[in-house]
Amino acid sequence: MRPFGPPHSPGRVAALRGEIVQLTKDLAEGFQEGRQIDVVDDFAYPLPITVICRLLGVPPEDEHLFHAWPDVCARDHRGRRHRARK
Repeated sequence: MRPFGPPHSPGRVAALRGEIVQLTKDLAEGFQEGRQIDVVDDFAYPLPITVICRLLGVPPEDEHLFHAWPDVCARDHRGRRHRARK
């Protein structure tokens, strides 16, 4: 993992533009014709997590750990998912 610095600097994000476009295409191409998808679970959730991992320099083999964290953080100490407040 690279030393932590400002991972979101304009130059760093611009340098990843091509990779982000390719990640987007890869996700979209993974959708099977005729199969229903969940836009959040299948696209809107994995894309930013993967981009954040790339910005932070997380090795690809460890990215799966980051994909699980938001769900873990959304659970209480008993493992139940928190309900949204009204």
